[in-house]
Amino acid sequence: MGAAAPSYGLTVSDDEFEKICQRIAADGRPFGYDIETSYDGDPREGAPLHPEENFICGLSLTNSLAWARYAPLRHDAGPNLDNQRAAAAFWGLAQTGLGVAHGAKFELRCLSRWFMAHLSDHPLLGAPVRASDGYYPVRSCTMLESYVEAKHRFHGLKDIVQIDFGHQMTRIMDLFPPLTSKQQKMIRFSELDQQDPKVYSYACEDSLWALAEHLRCYPLVRGSFIYQLEMAVLPVVCAMEDTGVWYDWNFMREASARGKVFLDRLQGEIGNDLTALVRERTPGAPAVRINLGSPAQLGKVLYEDLGLRTRRRTDSGKPSTDKIALKGLASDHPVVRKILNWKSLRKLTGTYLDVYEGRFSYADDGLTHPNHMQHGVPAGRFAVDGPPYQQSPKKYHFTLDTMDLAFDFNFRCAIGAPRGWYQLGFDLSQAELRALAGEAGETALIEAFAAGEDVHAKTAALMLGKELADVTKEDRDVGKTLNFAMSYQMGVDGLADRLGITKDAAQDLFDQYFAVYSKIKAYMDRVVAGARATGCVTTHFGRQVRIWDLDSEYRHVRAAAERTAGNVPIQGAATGDYMKIAMVRSHRALKAAGLLDRVRLSMNIHDALEWYVRDDVPVDEVVRVLQPAVIFPVDGWPAMRADWHAGRRWGSVREIELLPDGSVRAKDAGEPEPRAAELDGDADEEDGLSVDAEAVRQVLQREPARGPQPAPAAAMALPEAEPDTAPRRVIISIEEMPQREAFGRLMAALASRPGQNEAVLRTPAGDFPLGSSAVTPAWQPQVSMILGSVLVTYDLDSVDCSSLAAGLEL
Repeated sequence: MGAAAPSYGLTVSDDEFEKICQRIAADGRPFGYDIETSYDGDPREGAPLHPEENFICGLSLTNSLAWARYAPLRHDAGPNLDNQRAAAAFWGLAQTGLGVAHGAKFELRCLSRWFMAHLSDHPLLGAPVRASDGYYPVRSCTMLESYVEAKHRFHGLKDIVQIDFGHQMTRIMDLFPPLTSKQQKMIRFSELDQQDPKVYSYACEDSLWALAEHLRCYPLVRGSFIYQLEMAVLPVVCAMEDTGVWYDWNFMREASARGKVFLDRLQGEIGNDLTALVRERTPGAPAVRINLGSPAQLGKVLYEDLGLRTRRRTDSGKPSTDKIALKGLASDHPVVRKILNWKSLRKLTGTYLDVYEGRFSYADDGLTHPNHMQHGVPAGRFAVDGPPYQQSPKKYHFTLDTMDLAFDFNFRCAIGAPRGWYQLGFDLSQAELRALAGEAGETALIEAFAAGEDVHAKTAALMLGKELADVTKEDRDVGKTLNFAMSYQMGVDGLADRLGITKDAAQDLFDQYFAVYSKIKAYMDRVVAGARATGCVTTHFGRQVRIWDLDSEYRHVRAAAERTAGNVPIQGAATGDYMKIAMVRSHRALKAAGLLDRVRLSMNIHDALEWYVRDDVPVDEVVRVLQPAVIFPVDGWPAMRADWHAGRRWGSVREIELLPDGSVRAKDAGEPEPRAAELDGDADEEDGLSVDAEAVRQVLQREPARGPQPAPAAAMALPEAEPDTAPRRVIISIEEMPQREAFGRLMAALASRPGQNEAVLRTPAGDFPLGSSAVTPAWQPQVSMILGSVLVTYDLDSVDCSSLAAGLEL
């Protein structure tokens, strides 16, 4: 840019604005534009950023780095343009497809509504506006250009302009009097005086500097496949956000009420337990009164009053009370398990159930409209907020010692399809591991995928030197844990913490894994070395990602950067680039099939996509269209596989399978889904590392058991078998994997009472058959003495339901 300052101005004449639009269109050069938004009603956080509730109060534009003009459209005071005339003029300019905006998705979604509001009944423009729902072609988005260029760590316009041009743009808060952080989220641009040079210059800067960045960056990225992909995904994301996500607010309110009742009871139980434990060490000590949410108070009780020990410490050197530290204590101290349950349930109510409706139920259509950030994750995946459904918690099941009150809740059952629609989606099966096998050229894994083998069992067989047929469930969990750890580049420290083993044992696991899959080790070393040399890594599809902090002075920061370097090419290709390609292909396939109005993409959960399908559209018709669009070959990779499902609610969808004739059917129910305590966060990355910890430890700890031996069977005073009953399946549900000694006592108790019922231990890691015995739900008190908090029930599938209905009339 030249030394002369740009000329910024205000246009309040309808004729003048029309002439500016006509002149820019006639010039045929790229033009920059930007909108300012505001909202009506009471002050609300984030309202200016929601196209469903905001309005456009002004528009700036330019096709030169020497000038820009701001057109006020709906300021509270002062002159505003006629919105219909302004919309008609800008619609004509937008049709040139030469417009450039920073974060063009926001402009597209807001302006589409503006065009529809003011032009849908226009005698000349109404038909094309309605046909496109107000959408128009764009030349480029400078935020996506910056993202693809991978030069900057952050992609806000003001940040990159400062670095690229040395110019400090005006910050929006400079236009307002001093505000609190909360007030800053509720500002209204429409309250500002549009005739104030600071105000219209601020607005003009956004359009001019977006154009400046475009002229600099576009020639560098325009030929890139990744740039073309991001621009192709842009309209798909707009449609996905317009569709929205349905939440059942009544369901969440009811769960919140139940949760608070349970929390009060649980807190009382924890206080009583802590008091009893403290008095065992210090007779006559006062009753424990504690704020469980206070790290200081909790640390004092656990580490000073009770003398517990943990390996984790805070930065200041004090014993930690974070989630990992408490999990390490919970297996040996039941009261700590209860504290973890209390924290999980309090987070559910305080962070989700009591907050979401007030924050996200602003749209008139009754749906939430999350913000999908294409640039949110360097590796190419989406980041989502408003609400962040990708991080939705999953299942909660808690009971009290008295067993007279329980709390069950599946958060994903609060998310579903609106009335008249059902939910259809798929998950990619082991996407990152398939990509890793292909990128590393690891023949054994590639062949296992091609043959349809269980790759986790195959990994365990190779690591443990066993035949595949001899691999146990616990052995398989070793293979699964290491495959996941490798896919997500978990370090030795992380694996040790996750599994509750020593760092040496964790390192031994990695060494065994790399001895089996030496090409993966060579590939990782090669990628990290390349990142150190160039500062970047590149995915299979050509996405370049800068790896920051490789030269940090801190060893742990450098180590984390190296793990990122190893992970990004796999994660970025498998669940970033691949899924974005699938989104574009599926959108085009639905359009070609004439289904776009009846099948609408609603969510992207990294390795999964979810659609809303109108009730009159059969599942098999949609899957036949989508399957070839979302599953496609990638050179060198094992074939991807989509696991499909359908249902009314995300948390209770039914798995479906494709048949050779193109039809679909529901998969057999198989083993019931395990009841689990809370699985916090985005569990597609966590499941393989968290639920198998005990199984891995069982394989690693092959020395004889220490500590208490199984109690004699006679001491258990187990109930007698129920006479004259048919064989039934009895489910023993627990919240966490049992300790080995407790498991041994349970097996001894079952063996002491032979019978024909089939016992199954249901855990967060899955269902474990225990063999036949006389076990019935009447055993619950005795089993609780062995395992702690349990629930013993008949599996309804094993009960003759006709006998239950005897004597009843409908």
